[in-house]
Parts: sequence; structure tokens; C-alpha cells
Amino acid sequence: MFKRSGLVLAVVCLMALAVGCGPNQGQQNKNLQQPIGEAPQEVSENGDIEVGFIISTLLNPFFVSLKDGVVAEAQDYGIKLRVLDSRDNVENEKANMEKLIEDEVDAILLNPTDPNTSKGLIEKAYNKGIPVFTIDREVNSDLVLMHIASDNRSGGYLAGQFIVDTLEGRGRVLVLQGLSGASVDMERGAGFEKALEGSDVEIVARKRADFDRDKAQKEMMDLLEIYDDIDAVFAHNDEMAMGALKAVTLAEREMIIVGFDGADDAIVAVQDGSLDATVAQQPEEIGRIGLRAVMKYLLQGSVLEEIPVPLKLITNVD
Repeated sequence: MFKRSGLVLAVVCLMALAVGCGPNQGQQNKNLQQPIGEAPQEVSENGDIEVGFIISTLLNPFFVSLKDGVVAEAQDYGIKLRVLDSRDNVENEKANMEKLIEDEVDAILLNPTDPNTSKGLIEKAYNKGIPVFTIDREVNSDLVLMHIASDNRSGGYLAGQFIVDTLEGRGRVLVLQGLSGASVDMERGAGFEKALEGSDVEIVARKRADFDRDKAQKEMMDLLEIYDDIDAVFAHNDEMAMGALKAVTLAEREMIIVGFDGADDAIVAVQDGSLDATVAQQPEEIGRIGLRAVMKYLLQGSVLEEIPVPLKLITNVD
């Protein structure tokens, strides 16, 4: 692998969050003029507030950290929080949404498994007066009150620029994609491809591994049998990057490998030089900011247009 020393963190961007208001919400939503701030010190009056948090899966370390941030912030606010795991299954997600709507929670914070499957239930929640916020992954619905996430397109661009620079503008690349239709997957891919424009770095194949480490290892092993002149791999998350790394190591091949998320084991792999880079999100901070945005709306009727959620390129370079 490409061995390097001296860990570098480069902050890329601040996310401008998209706000989608339903037809009767626009008049009551006022943009806060100050930063989102911290949870209040006095929490005794918030004990009757109940927020449902649906998370796509707790088998991925990134989403465990996201959940930890939401839980910690909920504790600071002193509210009731219900965490429901969809286990990357759309039917589970539908059942979780139905349950929270039936129980008439005060708000729903949704980390979806698919951008389309929850549209009807979001409309049902809206008609019941339950605001829905999405976090990390978007849903194709205008009735989502607010989306909280890092700028995945800019992160993908950063990964692509790193590969272009390292290859000095010429090479052949494989891309490991995540779940079909997932907003983060499409945005990371679009940003990556944008960075390659004007260079002689070519994407020779794209394979979908559903953000899963074992699937990524299998797909990568198959790709290595087909292509014997690959210079780099971009994986749309660190789980797939680590799976690709295992396949490349077993095949005794050398190539640049770049992941996305900043997972703990990926950062360790960057530090020891086996993984070349990862675009690091801050999932726990995203979780905290997401729950804080929900509470700002419930307590103040306000929605922030912008929340700073910085991304970092973590790489081992001289």
C-alpha cells in the first residue's frame, strides 16, 4: 500500500441545510438569527415531550455514533426519546413510522433506509400534526420539515481530488457504491465524479456493496480478478473501504484506497498506512445537532436554515 506519515486533518466545508416546509408551516417558521447553541440547563419543563428517532441500522458503527449523539442531546433536554432500529429493512421502517404516528409522538427524527418508501407515512404524520425531520439520509418528500446532514457532495469531491492529486492526474479507479437510491450514495458519487473532470483519471467499474464490509470484500475480490491494472478505489463509506482493503491485501495488490465517514478502525488504518484516506463526518455531532434542531422547533417554532457540520479529510501524508 501507499505508506505515508504525519496525520493531516483538513476541514472542507460547512453544510447549508435544505428546509422543506409544508403548506401551513411556512408562516410560523422563523429563521433563528443566532447559532443553534446548546441544550438548556433547565430541563424540568421538557419531561412531557416525546420524540421518536428511527435509525436505519445499528450494525454500522457510524449509525451507532449518530444514535449516541441523539441520545446524549435528548438527555440534556430531559425529554422522552424512543429509538427504533429499522435494521436496513424498509418494512421495519414502515412499521416503526406507523407505531410513532399511532402513539402521537411530538416529532419524528428519521434516518431512512430508502428515499422513497416513507413518503406516504410522512404525509400521514404531517396530517396528524407530527413534524418529521430527516438526518444523514434524505427522503423525497416536500413535507419533511428539515434535513440535517454533512455536505456529502463536497466530501465526494474531496476524495476525488485527493485521488487525482496522488495519481498526478492519470489512472484507473474502481468505485464501491452503497444502497441504491440512498441520497448520500448519489451525492458522494456525484462529487467524486466532478473532481475527476479534466483529469485522465478514469472510473473503469462501479459495483454496489450496500455499505456492507463483507459484500464489499466479495465484490472487490471479483473485480480484482477482472482488472489487473487498477490504481485506486473510492468506497462510499468506510465499511466498504475496509472490505476492499481486506480483498486487496489478500490478493497482494497495491492501490490507493479512500473511504468515507471517519470510522474509528478506518482512522487507525490511515494512521498505520494501510488505508490512504477517509472523508470524516462527525456522526455524534450530527446526531446532537439533529435532536437540537427538533427541540428548537418544538420549543420555539423555529427552523434553522444553516447548521455547520464540518467534514474533514483524514490522510497520512508527508
